[in-house]
Amino acid sequence: MTMSRTLRVDGPEWSRLQELIRTGIHDGDAAAEILAEHRDAPVRGSLVAVHRDRGTETLLTMSGDQIVLVTRRLARVDGRRRVEPGAQVTFTTPEDLWRSVARTLPDTGALRAPSSAAAGSRDQTLELSRDATLELLSREDYALRVRVEAWRGGEVPAVAWDRQWSVADGRLLDVRREGATIKLVERAADSVAAELRWAVIAAFDATTTSPPRDE
Repeated sequence: MTMSRTLRVDGPEWSRLQELIRTGIHDGDAAAEILAEHRDAPVRGSLVAVHRDRGTETLLTMSGDQIVLVTRRLARVDGRRRVEPGAQVTFTTPEDLWRSVARTLPDTGALRAPSSAAAGSRDQTLELSRDATLELLSREDYALRVRVEAWRGGEVPAVAWDRQWSVADGRLLDVRREGATIKLVERAADSVAAELRWAVIAAFDATTTSPPRDE
């Protein structure tokens, strides 16, 4: 049984919600109240998925045992990425997180597969030249960037995790960049779910334990 609830908000309604949040006057609107509370959530993240000229951006916040996902559609127009009006807002729980997130991703098993106990056991680093690496990435069908942050106050996150994924020729690739060097690791389809779960748990732990003291 699902524990999630999703609201589809059109452009004018989304603008109204944003105004309620900005002013702090929620006018009895439960969604605006929760969204306002989650602006400073200790766990925050984003998933930006792109398929050709279309895509989605999902902002993730977690406070206690409540997770909010705000998904907006992206479109590339005249070479520029544009956020389309409206949003999809999902209120969910850690137990139902992946099912809620997967619905916001492109409809491909390489990105949507749930995690399994074998996640990470079939990783294979591709030994490719830089030209071969770039040529493979040029055939990319889907791109997904995932970022999860742990906040303890202040102006920057205490800890942040970044992961760049690519689906090319039906293969899920973990794209790791170190300066000008690009390394590709072929991963099993359940890896995106497993990595997100790990990052959210680690971020939650980082915000609920005391930082080390200076001696």
